[in-house]
Amino acid sequence: MRVFFARVPGVSLAHSLCSLCMTRASADDPGQRWLAIEPLDAGALDEVADCVAEVFTTMEPLAVCLGVPRVDFKRFALDALHDAVRSNLSLVARREGRVVGFRISHGREAPDRVPQVAPSLGPVVAYLSAMQQKAAEPLAAIDDLHHDNTVRWYLLGVRREVQGRGVAKALYHRALRLSLQQGYRYAVSEPTNPKSASLLQSHGFLELVRDRPSEFTHAGRRPFAEVLTPCRVMICDLEARGAAPSKTGRQLPSP
Repeated sequence: MRVFFARVPGVSLAHSLCSLCMTRASADDPGQRWLAIEPLDAGALDEVADCVAEVFTTMEPLAVCLGVPRVDFKRFALDALHDAVRSNLSLVARREGRVVGFRISHGREAPDRVPQVAPSLGPVVAYLSAMQQKAAEPLAAIDDLHHDNTVRWYLLGVRREVQGRGVAKALYHRALRLSLQQGYRYAVSEPTNPKSASLLQSHGFLELVRDRPSEFTHAGRRPFAEVLTPCRVMICDLEARGAAPSKTGRQLPSP
């Protein structure tokens, strides 16, 4: 889950976005003709929020551990999606018209609304805020990293029915190109799901922070005591990556 970093475009840009994104994934992989990737559109927020809520409340470790109701997560997701539309950095994957995946990102634009956080999501918000604090120092140590050249890769998910078919990778490659096209140098992501972390690492993301949610204390208890997998804050030099995945990755400038 990638949510709460505080840092969170003309006709020619809109045209370029459409030419980049309103294409079939088969342009990258002939075996994915069934998949369409398109920009997040303001008219589709409700159905995308439904997908986000379904994925996170059934597969994301923190939300699953707490038993977060889908309606609570959807309300939260709608606010996040509203801000993401303005950045023109987010993508949706469709299969026969149905939303089956998403890569939600935030860029230079400041958020214009505070997400509605239901009590069921309170511990998640508190934990991710603590993760941000731990990441602040290593991020600040990267000399040329600043607000205007850093994109937050916020939420990534794929419905269970299409997992293992390359949807997340297709979204990754389109998001990479889109971020570079808009002048971003770095991407920061906060994967709480091991599969997401593994995908990012295989494409050159480096780990800045690794944390055990099972040890986190909130309101006198450990709400994620049953979550045994770590959560991470990761970063990638997008200019160095280009569009080619790698198992090794490039080292960022030394702090």
